[in-house]
Amino acid sequence: LGSAQPASPHAPLSTFPQISDSQPDDEADWAAFQRVLDAIVASGTTGALIPQPIDFVLIAGDLVSHGDNASEWVQWVNTVNAKLTVNGIPYRAVPGNHDDQEPGFSFYEAYIGPSALWDTDSATVTGMNGPSVYTGWKGLRFIGFNNSNGGWNQIGTADLTAISNKVAAAVAAGQNPFLMGHHPHDD
Repeated sequence: LGSAQPASPHAPLSTFPQISDSQPDDEADWAAFQRVLDAIVASGTTGALIPQPIDFVLIAGDLVSHGDNASEWVQWVNTVNAKLTVNGIPYRAVPGNHDDQEPGFSFYEAYIGPSALWDTDSATVTGMNGPSVYTGWKGLRFIGFNNSNGGWNQIGTADLTAISNKVAAAVAAGQNPFLMGHHPHDD
């Protein structure tokens, strides 16, 4: 009988967390959000909660609690810039229902970026905050979409067609599509 050998540890091709519903509403929430960002920044260091360095962050909506409150947007951006941006960690985001100003996403678009459909491959990710990372690995195609487009829990017909086309193009290029939207409201 042969002896079983443990699998050798391999470094991942790239490492990214996905955050959803940060939506800080009070000082305790803001402190918790900062602790999450601190864990991301500390990733890959000795004793860190996350053992591998984080290449980029995906944020799936509800960045703020009140989409019509400009000071929440400013505080969110300042917090992310002080943690991720200064450390060269890019993020890509999609809006959630709390980010909607009913109707529209003008503050999201002013402070974060377009609320429209976007995509990027995993080899090079350029963040909505400016930094870029080159992972060199082309196995994923990230497709971010606004599922509160025209009303909560809705994806517009044009976006559905564009998402389908991007999925087909990813598959044709040998990439695995990673679809990112916010969870359905009240679901």
